[in-house]
Amino acid sequence: MPNARLALGPDGFLDGSTSSGGCYDQPGEGAYNNTGTIFRIATDGSNYADLYNMEGHSNVTDPALPRAGLTPGPGGLLYGTSQFGGAADDGTVFAFNPATNILTLLHSFAGVSPDGDDPFGPLTLGSDGLLWGTAFTSTNGGDPTRYGTVFNIGPTVPFTLTSYPFSTAEFELGDGNPSFAVIVGSDKNYYGTTPAGNLYSISEAGVLSEMGTFASLGTNMSAAPLQAANRRIYGSVGCSGPSKHVFPDRGAIWATRAA
Repeated sequence: MPNARLALGPDGFLDGSTSSGGCYDQPGEGAYNNTGTIFRIATDGSNYADLYNMEGHSNVTDPALPRAGLTPGPGGLLYGTSQFGGAADDGTVFAFNPATNILTLLHSFAGVSPDGDDPFGPLTLGSDGLLWGTAFTSTNGGDPTRYGTVFNIGPTVPFTLTSYPFSTAEFELGDGNPSFAVIVGSDKNYYGTTPAGNLYSISEAGVLSEMGTFASLGTNMSAAPLQAANRRIYGSVGCSGPSKHVFPDRGAIWATRAA
């Protein structure tokens, strides 16, 4: 089931992922796994091919259930996240080489501090050369990372991951749990939104801050923000108005200035 954006490769082909489906040979049980694939197709709809079948859940060195699209990065590689798979089955960051069909696991989320788990959103290649992403939550109820994290990771060895956890000291209860991509601002800071209706930033120095809440407009943000040429940041909420919890409205568009 493809449910994420496509990536246009340097060879002109479209590369993407599915969050289910895929087969591999499992002795005694047939060729079936259903934990996701990476595929390729030409822009005219021809030459479709499954390039990689994920074996997560049953293989701790593989991803499972990628919910986001692939991000082109250095060396012609494609980078992505998966909600499950990896050593703890709490999600992964991976790199895929479409020239060789080899997938490399860059990070397995552990679900406890300083890690998070359940990375839903796609990766963003930052101006610093790092890949930035979000992890929705943590499985450890006593851990501040249960509100999620923003992370970055180097695209080359040693693949060092740095997390910036959300906590109640920085955000009100329920205002964390990021699940969308972050964007690179014109000021080289990073910006993102949470499903509860909050805008946050991460400075070049690595300081995570809440910029504001759009509770007066509504909640149910379902996408990353966008920065226009006028430097203002724009976004949308799915429910709006003071009666949003009783009579869902048709949504709202918001705008604010960068930090």
